[in-house]
Amino acid sequence: MAEDILRLAKCAKHKLLREKMKKLLEAKIGKKPDKVEEVAVKAILAKTQHKKARKETCDQFKENLKAAFSS
Repeated sequence: MAEDILRLAKCAKHKLLREKMKKLLEAKIGKKPDKVEEVAVKAILAKTQHKKARKETCDQFKENLKAAFSS
């Protein structure tokens, strides 16, 4: 039980240190990460939309192929 409490305290200490480092990084870096995040989010959304369109095209091809064989 004592080891569990010490492990919990160590975890809390690491979490607190991580939070403090995040705040310091945000203060020093500024808005640059916001721009990077925005570019990354736009890219992943575009990729997802492209993937969806590609799947729809493939599904349509399969439907057309099935129709051609059954006629």
